Amino acid sequence: MQIHRLSLFAISAILCLFGLSGCITPAGEAQAIYRECGVLQGKPIKTAFDVLGYPDSKQDFGSISVYQWITNADPAYFQIKVASDVKTGIIQSAQCQGNGFGAMYYYPTLHSYYLSQNPARR
Repeated sequence: MQIHRLSLFAISAILCLFGLSGCITPAGEAQAIYRECGVLQGKPIKTAFDVLGYPDSKQDFGSISVYQWITNADPAYFQIKVASDVKTGIIQSAQCQGNGFGAMYYYPTLHSYYLSQNPARR
């Protein structure tokens, strides 16, 4: 029983340190990136390239182009889909899905861009 209490204490201390240091956990990054993904909507597609890098794929569906950024390295999986108007190049929608470990790949740059667009959130 002594070892069990010590383990719980160690885990609690580590979690507390994460909270105090301002670090964000993989689950926290996933929640944040889901919330912040929409910041790309209404922007030129070049903005998505500048923030996320070049996409892994592009598909055209009539007047809409869908770009995908994918991280898939077990256990990390995350996908960002951005749909833009072919003629104007303006992003119509941006969607994210996946787990926190995959979100960690895209979170720093997307979060930084989100903060630059929403200074009150700093």
